[in-house]
Amino acid sequence: YGRYEPVVGGPSLPSADPAEVASRVPQSFTWCRPNGHTEWTDGRVHHQGFTTTLSPNGKLILANSSNLCPAGAAIDCSSQQEGTSATISTVAVITSRSYHSGIGNSALVDGSVRSMANSIDLRVWRALGTRQGGEVATLD
Repeated sequence: YGRYEPVVGGPSLPSADPAEVASRVPQSFTWCRPNGHTEWTDGRVHHQGFTTTLSPNGKLILANSSNLCPAGAAIDCSSQQEGTSATISTVAVITSRSYHSGIGNSALVDGSVRSMANSIDLRVWRALGTRQGGEVATLD
């Protein structure tokens, strides 16, 4: 999620740079719904998870209005619903959010929950979002 990890035998994926990820998302899209982030029961990655492209509570701002979303709205985006294509990779910017001021709570693999500052160093945040990067990140 947080850095470039090539899929063996699959298409190339962008780095975690927001501009590069955004460049892979279609410039015009036909679907936008202000759902209050309530679709987690759908079971898809972009509904249940998040990416570490942006810092906790970071905002991706919609430049142009769409069917139900006004220009200037803070949105999540996905280039397509995952599983739609076997040859085109799905890229997304799904922000970790919280109603807590200045922080976002994150559950770690060991079951602990930590408060992550919105101002966390993006290198650390993205290292926490990888599974095989070999990074060592301390939260103390």
